[in-house]
Amino acid sequence: MSGKPRVLQIIETTGPGGAETVMSQVAEHMNSAGYESVVALTGDGWLNQQLRSKGVRTILLTEDRSMGWRFMARLIRLIHRERIALLHAHLDDTSFFASLAGMLTGRPVIATFHGLIGSFWRDNWKGRLKRSSVARNAKFMVTVSGFLKSEVEQRLGVGSERVKVIYNGVDFERSSRTETRLNLRQKYGVPSDATLIGCVGNVRASKGYEFIIEAAALLSKQGFKFRLLIAGQTGGSLSQRLEEQLRELQITELVQFIGFCEDVEAFMEQIDIYVLPSVTEGLSISTIQAMAAGTPVIVTRSGGPTEIVEDGVSGITVPVGDSAALAEKIEFLAKNEEIARGYAEKGYESVRSKFDIRNSMSAYESLYATLLGNRGRA
Repeated sequence: MSGKPRVLQIIETTGPGGAETVMSQVAEHMNSAGYESVVALTGDGWLNQQLRSKGVRTILLTEDRSMGWRFMARLIRLIHRERIALLHAHLDDTSFFASLAGMLTGRPVIATFHGLIGSFWRDNWKGRLKRSSVARNAKFMVTVSGFLKSEVEQRLGVGSERVKVIYNGVDFERSSRTETRLNLRQKYGVPSDATLIGCVGNVRASKGYEFIIEAAALLSKQGFKFRLLIAGQTGGSLSQRLEEQLRELQITELVQFIGFCEDVEAFMEQIDIYVLPSVTEGLSISTIQAMAAGTPVIVTRSGGPTEIVEDGVSGITVPVGDSAALAEKIEFLAKNEEIARGYAEKGYESVRSKFDIRNSMSAYESLYATLLGNRGRA
């Protein structure tokens, strides 16, 4: 035993994504802040490999992402065996299981919410049961935006003092050290005179990719010269429907799904305009990364993004599901380079002051110290 308080981080997903990135950041940071991180996973994959490469110890509670009462029994045994002092759950179902395990073992629980998708938020008995358990048993709930804080307070029926906003953060020092290894235009055959538009995010219904595809079709009809690259994990029926949409609109040569992008900083530095077409979004790390790279952004008013982008000052916001507005604003930025540059400069300044990862980690440290005393202070 190291003598440091052990914190069990729990998450239900195994691949790349915003919540997974935040959890990895927290686990790695706490190892150097007077705590010992242990991460419980529901299977092997990208996240497990990332954590182990950073020296974070991981334990697979299940290998097939199944979560039920057998999972709960394993979780409780793990808490006792590893002498866990605090449970920190990320995402919704793991927050439910962690809240029950915390009640049964007498350990404090923090539940971090990253968005409003999934069965946890449905208005049925299962959703109400899960929300009730977290509301009763979690000491604190963390949300990644003020928008989410209001939703959690209302839907879980908890007081504002128990819900803390901790914005996701970006390592700006790392961003400034990025050495571009990826040449997007060369790799994907983008003409030098075409506006390069980028989106980043796994293919999920919440990302609203059908609307940016519709916007691309409108731009094509107007004779606007562009290419759109969408970076993120693909697969499943939604990916198939989006590919079919591209074929029906006859724009397969203009829009490409390029899969998971390991070097997001390089991607953001090389695109001309970043677009977030989401229908619901807790915050949006990718938007912060784009602004940190000095790229002008267009985002939907889908929740958290309006806390990142001030319309007409640090970027542009448009209504959710409005393909025409997306097309109009993309063309506007492309044809008004001075305005776009002004948005990018203001955007860079605003995210540097508001979304630095050091602020995020300091806020989590304070929350841990509240629940565990100063035992974790180095």
